[in-house]
Parts: sequence; C-alpha cells; structure tokens
Amino acid sequence: MSRKWDIPILAVLALIAWVVAMSSPLMFWEVVIWGVPALIGIGAIVLSRLIQGIIRAASKAKEDEGPEPPGQ
Repeated sequence: MSRKWDIPILAVLALIAWVVAMSSPLMFWEVVIWGVPALIGIGAIVLSRLIQGIIRAASKAKEDEGPEPPGQ
C-alpha cells in the first residue's frame, strides 16, 4: 500500500471510532484517551509532509532558475 493512502485510512478509522464512542458513554472516554494522541500523530504526519512539499518545491524552483550570473 502506498503512503498516499495513510491519511484517508486513518481518517476513516477515526470516524468509526467516533461513531462507536458516541454510542456508549464509557467508550467515549476510552476513545478520547486513545484518540487524542492518534490525532496528534496524524497532525504531525500531515505537517511533516507539508514541510517536505514546501522544501521540495523551493529546491525545484531554485534548480529551474539556472546558474547565478557572474558577479561584476
């Protein structure tokens, strides 16, 4: 499975966990205890991919500019 499916699969699992949590008050706190760290982890993955994309775009733009003109 490719990495592009990581976030959608985690989002579906989080939605299923939310539905289960809403059906039982005891499960709600269990999902909160396990879900908050999971959401933080998902956020870290998304943020790192965003930063990687920005860095990749910046380096590609720098390569597209070509060599620096010689100084005077």
